[in-house]
Amino acid sequence: MKELHYGEGYQCAHDTEEKITTMTCLPDSLKDRIYYKPTTQGKELRVKERLEKIEDWKKSHKEKV
Repeated sequence: MKELHYGEGYQCAHDTEEKITTMTCLPDSLKDRIYYKPTTQGKELRVKERLEKIEDWKKSHKEKV
């Protein structure tokens, strides 16, 4: 598998301090789709805040192509 470069460029989120990577796992046809929009009610507020932090982090760490 090494000769086929299997797993090359893989980034493991568990190995990072933020538990986030810049690696894209979805196909381009699904890129930037939003499947869940949490409200500010109850425990969804924490989810909403975390998703906003992740989005901000990804914008500030966008890989230069």
